[in-house]
Amino acid sequence: MKKTIVCIISAMLILCALCACGEEQKKDPDFKSVTQSISEKYDFSKLYSVADKEELCLVYGLEENDVSDYFAKYSLTGVDSQEIVLIEAVDDSAADRIKSALEIRYNSKLNEAASYSPEQLELVKKCSVEKNGKIVSLIVDSDAEAIKSVIKGE
Repeated sequence: MKKTIVCIISAMLILCALCACGEEQKKDPDFKSVTQSISEKYDFSKLYSVADKEELCLVYGLEENDVSDYFAKYSLTGVDSQEIVLIEAVDDSAADRIKSALEIRYNSKLNEAASYSPEQLELVKKCSVEKNGKIVSLIVDSDAEAIKSVIKGE
């Protein structure tokens, strides 16, 4: 009886181990592929492109050491809230710090839009800051959901 129970438990453990081996590890999206795909699918030609990492960190309150790569464009007009920011962090803790900084930017955009344009306020309210692996994004755009799907690889 004891041998039967031990055999059954052993078989169950082996099956559990084999099932765990079959799980697919979720990989971070490839940053260059994501930004290239977004650039090809959407027109951001009217937006200002952040020139370099130093400017990116100045505008968004980031530490240069936290940023591996970036794609950042925003409207320079006072009446348009459109902003597309994707930042690849060097690691998970850097991604958390970047997310916090972008949330401050998002709240600033929310307050700004509330003071001058109900239409822009609704646009900003529909958008958010998201972290997907080491990629942190702030997407304020009428196509925000579709752009987020590209980031998530959907």
